[in-house]
Amino acid sequence: MKILPWFATLLNLLETGCAKSPILEDLARPELTVAVSQNICLWSWPLISVIPENVEKVRKLLPESMVYTAKFFDQVADKDKHFQTLNLKQCRFFGFDQEQLSSWDPDVKTSKLRNIFEAQCRSNDLKEGILAILTIELAATFFGRYSYQIVEKYFADPNHNSIDGRRFTEQELIEGLAWARYHAKPNARQALWIKGLSEELELDPPNKLPPSVIQLVDAIYQWWQSPLSVERELVKK
Repeated sequence: MKILPWFATLLNLLETGCAKSPILEDLARPELTVAVSQNICLWSWPLISVIPENVEKVRKLLPESMVYTAKFFDQVADKDKHFQTLNLKQCRFFGFDQEQLSSWDPDVKTSKLRNIFEAQCRSNDLKEGILAILTIELAATFFGRYSYQIVEKYFADPNHNSIDGRRFTEQELIEGLAWARYHAKPNARQALWIKGLSEELELDPPNKLPPSVIQLVDAIYQWWQSPLSVERELVKK
């Protein structure tokens, strides 16, 4: 499957930045796994909660010719709140209800990322909105993939059968990790739609990321607390 140069650059940036996140390093320390998972729930919800409305906003503007883009957007639009429900179950598993999540005051990095994402989705440039949705979904996929491997290994230990003194059942564990598990699994159909989306955008030049994407990825790096610099990583490409 041939991947366009700009899209290959985006994938490389996200995977490299995610792999170097100290959040994942802390998550892999058994004595910190639960506490870091709880923080991830708090950091993620302010962004996850606004994705569907922004997907819908951009989806309405898509021309009929963008067939693959529309299919991808229809999946991530989450009209039946399936993915948000999975994420809420994950948060409940780690001890938070929706009221606690909604009342949490996002930190500076979370607020910055959400503001940039939403501003790009409101842009008069349709491509900017499409790229914002694509980038944030890919970031969730990479982080879900790396984090799920860690927490799955942690909870495979029979001694890790409670959270803050609260014992959980096997079913609660399955439901509690479903959101991360979904993002960790390869999705051939979605990959096909994303490839089609990348071609339908017809970016020019095809070998460079647009400034809006660089800005968003930089905010994602900061959110992941990645020590890497997007600017320096681009020089390497």
